Amino acid sequence: INRDADLIVVDEAHNLDDKVRSATTERINQGKILGLIKSATNEVKPSDRQNVYAEANEAQRAIRTFFDCLKAQVQQQINNAQQDMRYADRFFFDLLRSMVDATKNAALSIQIYASFEYHGRSTAASDDLDELTENLTEMIEELDDYLLWIERKGSQAELVYCPKNTREITKRLYFSGKARTIL
Repeated sequence: INRDADLIVVDEAHNLDDKVRSATTERINQGKILGLIKSATNEVKPSDRQNVYAEANEAQRAIRTFFDCLKAQVQQQINNAQQDMRYADRFFFDLLRSMVDATKNAALSIQIYASFEYHGRSTAASDDLDELTENLTEMIEELDDYLLWIERKGSQAELVYCPKNTREITKRLYFSGKARTIL
């Protein structure tokens, strides 16, 4: 949104909440996080990589454990054909916290070593990994403010989350500035 605009026109305003929810929905899966860790580790100078391997390996184990449990839960629900989540293990919140903590530790270690000058090498992956862990940490710390669900993608499971209340986001984006909004 252009902050200098005097007027904002929202076409199809009845879809606004859905569009804001869609724009604020995050999807994480095992491949994405493991790929970021691998790419971020490769941004560290080879002679310094041994300094981040312990944290990276611990994060990888925690990630695999968490997503293996998600896949098992999805399969169990499919097998039991239950749409009701009352008896599910509720996303294995302890494993989620462990995965986030381990990934955050790995990201921090990688960030430190990736920041050392190494032939002007990009740190994009380590920055992306750091941003991902910050977003996951925020989600964990404010869990009551988010909707979480599992989606199956082929044989893999994805954890998907978004804010429960998009009204405040919509209000801040479209109705709290000096610009007039026409719906």
